[in-house]
Amino acid sequence: PDRLKADVERARAKRDQAEVVRLMAEARKLQQAGDLDGAAKLAYKARQLRGSAVAWDMSDRPEKLIAEIQATSTAPRESRQ
Repeated sequence: PDRLKADVERARAKRDQAEVVRLMAEARKLQQAGDLDGAAKLAYKARQLRGSAVAWDMSDRPEKLIAEIQATSTAPRESRQ
């Protein structure tokens, strides 16, 4: 039973990682198309799925995309003032 549980957890983690990669790719496309709200929603969903990833994971991180979206969405407001 313990081995089965570990196998299931590994399979779920692998599935979640694949979904995070897919979500991040779609979020990047939306960001480039100018749909910042859609991109942010997908990035937040990816962040939830990603959970506590290992520190050496150098893939595109949801936190980085969220920060970029926030910087982009506040930049035009600052330039108008």
